[in-house]
Amino acid sequence: MKKFFLLKGYLVAIFSILSAILLYWVFANNMENSILSYIIYTFSFYSLTTLVLFLSLRVKKIKLQIISLLKRNNRTREILDDRVERYRTFLFVSFVLNLTLSIIKIAIGAYLSSYWVLINGAYYMILAILRAFISTSWKESAEKQRAKIKIAGFLLAIMAITYFVILIEMYINYSAITYPMYLIYLAALYAFVKVSFAIKDIFSKKIERSPVIVATFCVKLANALVAIIFLESSMLAEFGSNSEGERVLLLISGCIVALIILLLSVYIYKHSDK
Repeated sequence: MKKFFLLKGYLVAIFSILSAILLYWVFANNMENSILSYIIYTFSFYSLTTLVLFLSLRVKKIKLQIISLLKRNNRTREILDDRVERYRTFLFVSFVLNLTLSIIKIAIGAYLSSYWVLINGAYYMILAILRAFISTSWKESAEKQRAKIKIAGFLLAIMAITYFVILIEMYINYSAITYPMYLIYLAALYAFVKVSFAIKDIFSKKIERSPVIVATFCVKLANALVAIIFLESSMLAEFGSNSEGERVLLLISGCIVALIILLLSVYIYKHSDK
């Protein structure tokens, strides 16, 4: 699996150029909704993922310079030198962002009486609570840590169910968050970067596999996959034709992600006893 994503430089270059040409051909010939176009979209996602991974592994020199600069501050030095503190900081920042987004969405949903926005807010609220549970378990005793990670597994399962409800809403009413075109491209880059780094963490052999770290990585991967589906819905809303085929495709891909999240929740629960 690792060799499938970590390609040689010349292959990354060839795939990136080829995917760009194929995407241009699809849009130039108005073939956005053909079966071939979805194959090309999949290939483009794969090529972009390999490109991000390739670049992330080749910027070590720049990374070291940035780290050296950041270490001049005591707090950032502590975060950079202590892996546990680094993960805790990541989880805390993610918790704050998810909680803020959740409150905003719930408030807007209540004001507009929008079930779609409310259920989105509920999703991010569960994600925030999930990250809070994992974040506060780092320095707990082993027994309390196992208990919290088990709860995190249950919360991830609930998040998968909530996400499935969102999928049904998206399928029935073709609900989607639409953005200007330039924001869609930025969101696409952000989503692909999230997935790439989540995959990199999952396959990294340099990181210990404690229950807390496993839970952190699983939640990170789950959220990244959901971001891809939200991106897909936005792109279909912007570029698609609101056809039944598009909605079925979105539902199928979303259900696959929901199933993966459920499996991740089971894995977290099982791994909590190790």
